[in-house]
Amino acid sequence: MAAQSQLSVRQFERVFLEQVGVAPQMFGRIARFARALQSKSDEPDRTWSEVVADAGYYDQMHFVRDCRAFGGDTPTALMRTWIDCRP
Repeated sequence: MAAQSQLSVRQFERVFLEQVGVAPQMFGRIARFARALQSKSDEPDRTWSEVVADAGYYDQMHFVRDCRAFGGDTPTALMRTWIDCRP
């Protein structure tokens, strides 16, 4: 993305942070986390293992760590309060 925007990596990170409010890597983590929760919401019969693998997580524990970091709870507990935020 930095090359496409004709910026150095560092300049891209600085501009991204200024315009979006979080660093590109954090934005990617948040997007992957939301994608996993939305996928489970759309297809509740799928296992967490399938959902997190499709979302790009290394393993289920990797996802659980993000659940605790972003949602403060376990994946199942977060699903009880998940609200579809798509436009």
